[in-house]
Amino acid sequence: VRAEYLADGYGNGARVPESGGGLMTQIDSFIDAQGQRAGSPLLWMNGTDHLLPQPHLGRVVAEVNDADCGYHVKVTSLTEHLQDVPREDLALWKGELRSGARSNLLMGVASARVDVKQAAALAERSLERVAEPLATCWQPPESYPHEFFESAWLEVIRNAAHDSICGCSTDEVNDAVLHRYSEATRVAEAITERSLIRVIATSGQDAVALNPTSRPRSGMLSAIIAGEVAPPNTQQVTLRAARERTDTIDRATAVAVVQRAVVDDPRVSRAELQELDDGTVIATIHSDRQPKQTNLNELRETLERLANENPTGVVHLEVQRLHPTQEILLRSEQVPGFGWRGLAPAELGSNAVRLAGQGLSNGLVRVEADQSNGTFAINGVKGFGRILDEGDCGDTYNWSPPTQDLLVDHPFDVEVSVVESGPVRGRIRITRHYRWPSHVDKGARVGSREVTLETLVEIRAGEDLVRVKVNFDNQCRDHRVRFVLPLVEPADKSVAECAFTTVERQLTAEGGPNEFGLPTFPSRRFITAGGVLVVHDGLNEYELVDIDDTANTGVSKPLARSLALTLVRSVGLISSGPMAMRPLPAGPPTPTPDAQMIGPRVGELVIHLGERDPYEVADEAFTPLLSGRYPAGSGLGDPAAHGCALEVHGAEVSALRRRRDGRVELRLFNTSNTPSLAEVPNRTGAFTNLNGDETGEAFNGQVTLGPHQIVTIALD
Repeated sequence: VRAEYLADGYGNGARVPESGGGLMTQIDSFIDAQGQRAGSPLLWMNGTDHLLPQPHLGRVVAEVNDADCGYHVKVTSLTEHLQDVPREDLALWKGELRSGARSNLLMGVASARVDVKQAAALAERSLERVAEPLATCWQPPESYPHEFFESAWLEVIRNAAHDSICGCSTDEVNDAVLHRYSEATRVAEAITERSLIRVIATSGQDAVALNPTSRPRSGMLSAIIAGEVAPPNTQQVTLRAARERTDTIDRATAVAVVQRAVVDDPRVSRAELQELDDGTVIATIHSDRQPKQTNLNELRETLERLANENPTGVVHLEVQRLHPTQEILLRSEQVPGFGWRGLAPAELGSNAVRLAGQGLSNGLVRVEADQSNGTFAINGVKGFGRILDEGDCGDTYNWSPPTQDLLVDHPFDVEVSVVESGPVRGRIRITRHYRWPSHVDKGARVGSREVTLETLVEIRAGEDLVRVKVNFDNQCRDHRVRFVLPLVEPADKSVAECAFTTVERQLTAEGGPNEFGLPTFPSRRFITAGGVLVVHDGLNEYELVDIDDTANTGVSKPLARSLALTLVRSVGLISSGPMAMRPLPAGPPTPTPDAQMIGPRVGELVIHLGERDPYEVADEAFTPLLSGRYPAGSGLGDPAAHGCALEVHGAEVSALRRRRDGRVELRLFNTSNTPSLAEVPNRTGAFTNLNGDETGEAFNGQVTLGPHQIVTIALD
């Protein structure tokens, strides 16, 4: 990648003076100050945040060029500029371009307004990983919902303005951002539902498991079936009797309620009314999916007569079904990538979930809670889930500790219970009670709030993953809450996902005079360090912590023993300053009470101890298999029946969607440092650029991707 460092940020030419002479003076001063870092040709970035175009720009440029001063100024684009810059004998840098030495990173934006980061991840995942692939694979080309996708992506793109996605705006802007993500997500969900219906309709199955990703995989799904006893290799979640009383109302209210149930609910065939000797009326609603059998006029007359006789008389509403039904959990057989399989329980064997001592095991992973502090162990490694609450008198841009901080990492009470013990899913609920300071006042954490924090630790049959859900009602301000994971082995670096690749980070970060070099880093979906892989929901801030002191421990270099994930950061200003981590403001001191994140907070993550492909685990964690069923069917399908719309091997798929010309657009990338053979069996097409324009090179079913290469293919 050919990159250019902007030595004075992206606003060195933000405001153009009124005369050519003034512009020449600015350029001279910049070159004198920056020396070789100024670059040749010099890139003069005109414009900055919230600045309208300056109408005198063209005149000033002409004055400079007419002055014969040695400068030739050209108004151009970044793309055109990079086409003319030197490409030989340049300095080589391996890794990410991230330094706070001369420009502020403002690294705290990754943990500001975590609700935005979670909403962004859900919207993008719902569109990119689920709705687009399913619509491409299973809906006819002429029915592909281009306009709906374009509408949804437009909302996501509008949110990409940096202060919007970073959460560094007013509360009103943040509300609009969340609304746009919600709309985009709902569009994706609606398209997904339509694709699922089409698969069910064409599969000939009563129920199917559907895989929206490229890798063949199994997974946990739910099904609704008849009966009161769960079949082998399944787990009952709920049971609904064939007949049950749902409500008790008065006769006057029953006139409308009973008629509406019969008329509006497609599952209801008829209603029967029975008046008992004591005046009580039993209204039986037959929910049997049979043709309508009720004489509505007679039903209405009877209801009105009963209401006129005694408006306040008691009516028991009871639902009669053909048979009892139950919701069950099952682990499906392997579902092809971009494919489906009849929904049926796979044999669990030795990988069924069961009680193991005070915890749970499935033969692949074992979890056990510590009653003394509320943490839990995975495969004997203790200390997962320690909660660290610490002060934050920073802003939406930077975390900054108060002068008198108070760190709380131990609860005053812990409750542990196994709430599900298998065989498909096991769950341990850990409830911890803390006393956290309520806010920061004059540089000190003060006040006290009792906080109940619940951690749900889950394992599933056949999985070597531990799923964790943390939720609490945040009523404290000016603080940061982190979830701490012990490393299996001490580590001096971490690897985290970013766009189309991963990046390696050390234990420290480079700072400068205007910002402390805090080693809290962003991660797109996953982090690996010291034998631990953690996948999180939404862009997350993390830091390697509990670092050995080389002077006292005798180790040759600093090593971290834990990884801390930020669950929430509560702040009350867009920008503050001066403060410990940043001496100068980064924006306006606008109050942001909603950025204190008061109210219910939920964080979800998935932990793996081992060497599995993190991209595979990320999909397994937050892009699950889907299930769908024919409403009048049995609730299960034939596991021998299956279908596959597209096979992809040897590369990650970042996009699968339908082009306007009817062809399928497939974008692949190589995640490794070595070449990789990507294959799309039995398909041909043409390579395109990112805009969809053909490059002239044909695709014949396979391509060797260079390290970290990205290719886009239009499949015939």
